Order: sequence, then C-alpha cells, then structure tokens
Amino acid sequence: MPPKYKKKSAFYYFLEYVKTAKRYKSLAYAQDEADKRWKLMTPEERLPYQEKAKRDANPNLNLENDMIRLEREEKEATLKNQNDMKHLINKLVQSNTLTSEYFHILHFNTFCYCDSNQKHYPAEVAMVRFNLNEGIEDGNMFSSIIQPGRIPIGYTLTVRQKSGETHQIPEPTIDSECNLKFIISKLYEIMAANQNSTTKEYPPIFVRDCDKTETNQILNQLCADYSIDRQAFRIYSLQYFFFVLRNAHREVWPSLSQSITEIEKDSYDCIPNLSCPYHKDTSAFIYCSECIVTRMVYIICDNCCAPWNITMKPGRHIPFNSLCVKPADVRRVGRGVSGEKNKSAKRRRA
Repeated sequence: MPPKYKKKSAFYYFLEYVKTAKRYKSLAYAQDEADKRWKLMTPEERLPYQEKAKRDANPNLNLENDMIRLEREEKEATLKNQNDMKHLINKLVQSNTLTSEYFHILHFNTFCYCDSNQKHYPAEVAMVRFNLNEGIEDGNMFSSIIQPGRIPIGYTLTVRQKSGETHQIPEPTIDSECNLKFIISKLYEIMAANQNSTTKEYPPIFVRDCDKTETNQILNQLCADYSIDRQAFRIYSLQYFFFVLRNAHREVWPSLSQSITEIEKDSYDCIPNLSCPYHKDTSAFIYCSECIVTRMVYIICDNCCAPWNITMKPGRHIPFNSLCVKPADVRRVGRGVSGEKNKSAKRRRA
C-alpha cells in the first residue's frame, strides 16, 4: 500500500501533480492512478516530492533559506554592477574619453504604493544627461509631472499625507488623463538615442541607493504595461559610480563611505532655482525630481572636474550663485544653524 497522504506529505504533492497533469476533476478521482504510479517510482523519482514536503513541514526553515538565497543573489548582483562600473571607467580613462562621456541620472517621486495591485503610482520624473567637460547642457534635462491615472480607493489619505510632507504635487483627479505611456516612451527614447552603435548596449542609469529598489520596480511595471524593452534601463548605484569616478584620475578616496557622505550631505539642497517650473515657487523645491538630479550632477562636478583641469561653468557644473556663496554657507543659512555651533564645527575641523 502506498503511504496514506496527509496535508503536506510527499505523496500528497505527487497526487496533486497527477490531478493537474491528467486533468482529473478532484484529488479523489486521481487517487487510483497515483497509487499505482507511486508503487513503481524509484527513490530518485520520489525525491522532488519528498523535498517539497520537508520544506513545507518547516516553514521557518523555508523562509530562512529564501532569505539567504535572496541575500546571496543581491550581493552577487551588487558585485557584478561594481565590476561593470570599474571596467567602464577604466576603459574611458584609457581611451581618453572620460571627460567627454555622457552619463545619466534618474529620479522618480511617487504618490503611493498600492498593496492590492502591487503597483507604484509615480508623481514626477527627471532624467539628466551630463559630462564632466560641459556639465548639464541645454536640452539635456527631461522632467515631467506624472498623471498615473486614478488612485485606488482607500489610498487618498496616504497620497495627501505624502504629497503634503514632500513634493506637494496634488493628487490626480478622476478625469486626469494618464500619461504613463508618454513618460516611459520618452525615457526609452533617451536611452535609445544614446545606445552604443557597436555593442548595442544601452548606457547605464545612475540612481541614489535609497531610490534604487523603487526605481527598478517602477521601470519593471511601466515596461511590462506598455511593452517597452526593460533591458534599456540598466540601473546602477550613483554612490559607487561617484566613488569610482572620483578616483579615476588618482586614488584619493580610500573607501566608498566618502562618496556616500558627499551624496548624503547634499551641499546644494537649499538653493531654490534648480527646480522645475512647478516647484520653482513652492517650499517643496528640495523634493523636486529635477532639482535632485541637478544637485547630484553639481556635487559630482564639484569633486571630479578639478583633477582633470576642467573649468566649471556656473549653471552647468555648479549653481549660478555658488561662486559668491559657498555651499556650506548656503546650508547654514537655509537650516538656521547657530553661529556658535558653526564656530565649534570649525574648531573641530582645525
């Protein structure tokens, strides 16, 4: 007699397989055939069903194994991306094209994430194209307010709270026309225009580490919804790119933590005239996607142009008013830090 199956026994899973494969109406109808086949099966043939039963018998172990696997895959992907970045920068240095090579930085603002349909509802996007020689040239910024369509029922309060606390973009109205297809098509158009004619590779896109997961999920979602090639959007760590780029001339930053600190310090975050037209006259300019990607370019240029003897141009490499006001001074004025505290900080640095 074959073993009587319990809810999660090996035979139970084999019985499920027979039911599905032979299209029986229920497990009861599949019982006789499954009994006969189980008797004739070798230990090797039964092994997959036994392993599945073991995993389900210990859900905590199963979850732990999944977490270990995901962590390992994440580390492997991170290491591969870092090696790719080192290879790219070294290749550009050897060919004397590093300072003229164009790079792309991307940022999304969102209204909310809906658990029921597992979708993000983006609110704003900005992508900037720049190089060290010229900084941000005219026509190399794409930014847009996004109309993602109607927000699902039950998320209105979440949307209003997030909007009020960050980007201050009003929630979509019922009759607002969705422009997600235009947004993803425009981003793809930018990538396709910069595709390598020889290797057919799309250029890397750099995103802050805190935004990487959300950005990847949004791109997965939009590419699937509108049949766009997902391979066109290769997302890399902005912090690691900055680290490798800063050391391209000669190694001056011994660890990644220095580029992370520079990005987190965000020296130009209190300069208001870097934002899009919508955010220009609001108090939320610091959260504006266009302002964020512009600030990232300025931080990179501020650190990476001097080693290559590049003269920085106001409005392209640095803000227009940064020649007369240091970024650190702007941050002190914008955040109301006391003079005594600033003196203490200077004494510590000295």
